[in-house]
Amino acid sequence: MAIPRSDPLKEKEVQVEQYGARSIRVVKSVEGAAVETHDLSEHTGSAASIGAAGAVHSHVPVPDILVSDTQIANADVLTLRATQVELIAAPGAGLALIVHRVYIVVDDTAGAYTETTDDLAVEYADGVNITNTIDATPLVGGGVQRTTIPALATQVVPDVNAAVQMDQTGGGEWGGGNAANTMSVRVWYSVVPAAAFS
Repeated sequence: MAIPRSDPLKEKEVQVEQYGARSIRVVKSVEGAAVETHDLSEHTGSAASIGAAGAVHSHVPVPDILVSDTQIANADVLTLRATQVELIAAPGAGLALIVHRVYIVVDDTAGAYTETTDDLAVEYADGVNITNTIDATPLVGGGVQRTTIPALATQVVPDVNAAVQMDQTGGGEWGGGNAANTMSVRVWYSVVPAAAFS
């Protein structure tokens, strides 16, 4: 079925900014907006492929994969073991979050972080790990360091209506740092009905 350039289903980017006391979270999604009711004659194609011309309908597209960007300020990085940082808010009753991949960029150019087996993990709010333990050693030491982490290879039953957060799993907090340092975390995820996936 051919769709004209002016088709109302064309995807658009939606950006919602959420500002915390020190850290910033930006949620982006390639998301279709609800389309006003319109006539099938506005589409091109045969009657067999789109139905009888004149049939009135509307569209409410649902995005498959969302992206959440969170920039964690230096003060929050240095207290991450005691106070986890939310990356994705709880999706609501009857829904669950499935994380596909995580990308972390640590910029400690202004003052190197230090750590000893104080690794990271992305987890649900109740502490169930979504990723394997993330080795912190390559992420500290001065400069800009990057790492990509897949979700766990083993099956994880998604928590129902639970937020996703960054945790520091070691025996103590990271040391060093500088007020100009940041940890940026991008998460690719989906929102699914809990009854089907939990």
